[in-house]
Amino acid sequence: MENGVYGGYDLDGGIDQLDFHSHSQLEIYQLVAGNVYYQVGDHFYDLQAGDILLIDGMRLHKAFVSPDSKQYRRSMIHFDSGFIAPVLASLGAEDLLGLFTNSTGYLYRISDQAAAGRIGQTISELVQLVDRKDSNQHRQLIQVKLVSLLLEIDLAADESLIGRETSDDRIRKVEDVTRFITRHYQESLTLDDIARGVNISRSYLPHLFKEVTGTTVMSFLMSYRLTQARFQLFMNRELPIQDIAKQCGFESPAHFSRFFKQKMQMTPKQFRNLSYAEAFDTYSDGKVKA
Repeated sequence: MENGVYGGYDLDGGIDQLDFHSHSQLEIYQLVAGNVYYQVGDHFYDLQAGDILLIDGMRLHKAFVSPDSKQYRRSMIHFDSGFIAPVLASLGAEDLLGLFTNSTGYLYRISDQAAAGRIGQTISELVQLVDRKDSNQHRQLIQVKLVSLLLEIDLAADESLIGRETSDDRIRKVEDVTRFITRHYQESLTLDDIARGVNISRSYLPHLFKEVTGTTVMSFLMSYRLTQARFQLFMNRELPIQDIAKQCGFESPAHFSRFFKQKMQMTPKQFRNLSYAEAFDTYSDGKVKA
């Protein structure tokens, strides 16, 4: 839907491993059913049914669905911060947008079952409303419901789980790997470099990372570089493309152009000429990403 709020999806059944991705909108994500690890930046969350993530969409993120999971159901709502700004201002509640500003997102697990039920119902109603294209009154209803949802989450969640230490040693090790990559992606990195940087054996690292994330270490590195390059292409329009390629760790401008076109189905120059919404709309390729 246009006018600042995008694709409310109540998705069921698919357990395909979706790509790392980013987008310009803020995201409200709720796991309905399934066994899922969710990565935001270099942090992993072991999600339970009913958990809610509030994500700054420009952070690289991805759901890792367990092969043992018989189903994967989730609801998502994406919206521009400006879409609800008038309502927030009228309530003096502009600080609600701070729920999305942590670099690893916020995980909320609602212990109060009555509150959890109300929040789930509001999310379901928003999912249905967002898919409709209707009057200005309809747009205002979505704005009010979105703000109401954020207020209820903020009030009902007596504890944000952000930063809680995981008891899974494998997850901690993979977090170390992704943290190392996000800090050193501009450098020329090999698997040996990464293994040394996180003090994990070169032979064990690929197996560990693949087991937890479903992807390879080098695929994650290249996905992260691509995300940074997309942002730089749009935000620094005067910066030469070859400089962006170098800053983002690509071995050469030619390699960058080939990789970019393979993944984005357009050249870096064509991407740079897109509008902001076209460049960072999660659904611009027609695929739902989670």
